[in-house]
Amino acid sequence: MEIEILVVPDCPHSEPAAELLRQALDDVGLHGATVTTRVVTGQGEAEERGFTGSPTFLIDGRDPFAEAGRPAGLACRVYQTPAGLSGLPGLGQLRQALTGRLHDQDLADAQRRHWQNTYFAHPGMYGEQPSTPAVHAAAVLGAAGANDVLELGSGHGRDALYFAREGFTVQATDFSSAGLQQLQEAARIQGVADRVSTAVHGTPHGDDIYEHGGFAVHFFSRDLVEALSDGWTLNEVHGFEEGELPRRLWRVTQTRPL
Repeated sequence: MEIEILVVPDCPHSEPAAELLRQALDDVGLHGATVTTRVVTGQGEAEERGFTGSPTFLIDGRDPFAEAGRPAGLACRVYQTPAGLSGLPGLGQLRQALTGRLHDQDLADAQRRHWQNTYFAHPGMYGEQPSTPAVHAAAVLGAAGANDVLELGSGHGRDALYFAREGFTVQATDFSSAGLQQLQEAARIQGVADRVSTAVHGTPHGDDIYEHGGFAVHFFSRDLVEALSDGWTLNEVHGFEEGELPRRLWRVTQTRPL
């Protein structure tokens, strides 16, 4: 687990933040965890790191106290705690953030094993045809003049392969190295290996994740879809059903000027 405290120069809460975090780490059994304190000195760096005030706690690069719409900037930070507004979160709040991340890691490890076993047992389990959203996305991206596609959760690659066949350069990521190996082999057979690269990756956040049939599924409400589009132009939200449950899914089209 990577833990950082971001502060502005001469922040009066820098040392108290480190002491509070160390106490929280000891309380949840992470006695040997390394904590790094970094000083943020410029607005550009603040925006790059998502720094919205001093001190900011990052657990594996994520701010557990992030507030939607709060701008990045070099300022003191105010936390809402059970005891009222404070320059630091409460000890219990930090404990909860740390234990939540530990739970996320356990879930990630379990899901990685589950997907590995599934792809080994059922190669190409979703078939060779691209999904309807992938076909739509390829048309939208092509019309916009895009050349590169990043696919998160690509599985064995039915959509990644489709994008590559349509002429895009694709970076495909997934929990499962087994699924990505199947994707690489299929890309070689289909003659598009030069347009497809893969990486094992995945970072769960624990919110609205439920288990069904051994698979952890993240459910998105319309409000969450709109909140995640902050800073983007939300062109379309199209609901559709796919699969046997049936699964209610969203096809979301967003654009952002370069």
